[in-house]
Amino acid sequence: MIGVIADDLTGCGDIGVFFAASGLRTVIRINPTLEKYEIKRATEVLIVNTESRSDSAETAYGKVKSACNLFGGINVYRVYKKIDSALRGNIGSEIDGFFDGSGIKFLPFCAAFPAMGRVTRDGYHYVNGKLVTESEFAKDLRNPVKEAHIPTLLKKQSVHHEKVRVYDCATGEDLKDIARETASLPAVCGAAGLAEELVKLWVDNIKFCPEKEPAEKGPVLVISGSASPVTHAQIEELTRSMDILDVPLDFNKKRADIMGEKSWPSMVIYPAKGLEGVKSGVIMNTLARLVSKLCGNGMFRNLVIAGGDTAFNVCGALGLETLAVKEAVLPGVAICKGIEKEYNVILKPGSFGDKNALLECCKVFM
Repeated sequence: MIGVIADDLTGCGDIGVFFAASGLRTVIRINPTLEKYEIKRATEVLIVNTESRSDSAETAYGKVKSACNLFGGINVYRVYKKIDSALRGNIGSEIDGFFDGSGIKFLPFCAAFPAMGRVTRDGYHYVNGKLVTESEFAKDLRNPVKEAHIPTLLKKQSVHHEKVRVYDCATGEDLKDIARETASLPAVCGAAGLAEELVKLWVDNIKFCPEKEPAEKGPVLVISGSASPVTHAQIEELTRSMDILDVPLDFNKKRADIMGEKSWPSMVIYPAKGLEGVKSGVIMNTLARLVSKLCGNGMFRNLVIAGGDTAFNVCGALGLETLAVKEAVLPGVAICKGIEKEYNVILKPGSFGDKNALLECCKVFM
């Protein structure tokens, strides 16, 4: 079995699609309460969501170390530590947890994902041509990126930084070269881009065209808790181009009113603009309660969720503990099927995609 550790739920889908596309039965464990999880025999790739991107460094360290301990008891022969391609989160402390939990002596590190505009040159990380510290991720409400030079970031955050080799990478060919160099190692750390190349080298008799299951057609509930300008632009295009009930939530009010929900085939729920002062926890709890109510009465089984925090809270509210990854809807965007309950879930990272991304996700269910 291959094990993957990721720090947020949409990141699990982001990397999971590459394993699923190779014909491997790929499962995401949503909740980091790992000891309660019974491994299914059919699982070939187990992705553990530690949900640690916004945790303290100490808590993130412990979650990753626990995930490594889990893998040690279930015949995992290779582990990929997935990181955010914009360098958000507790990268250094999670690498420490990875070293201390797995016992590895060396770790290759590649944060680049050239297909998504993320590249590393001379140790400095760029997003769409800008230093990551000059991009929108420097202003991320929960995880602002303050260091673009990866070796410096690791020296500040990790006691094992001298055992980490940081790779420069600017093209798809660079990724292939790095994959060939690191494929024989028991542990690798990077964004999803490197995993796409590694899986081609890790698996014998790989099946690149697995049989696809058609998505269930029906009404769609789109949920976003992301404050990303990219996501807001995608919502604007969605409501302009699709027959969908538009529900911007005004948190200055004490309640959310959804008028005429039964007369609309689909719905999009998200925080209204100009609510920067509202705490993220309040937004997440509100969205989770609304989704639980809307899905509880049987209105929706098809969900499109933008943002990792949103996805984790919504899945928790619906009682979903594990997701089977099916395929990519768009680059970095996975469609999954609930294992405990019959929900079809598209996981979209908040910052991924062009203005049509949410619209294209909804079309899957039409």
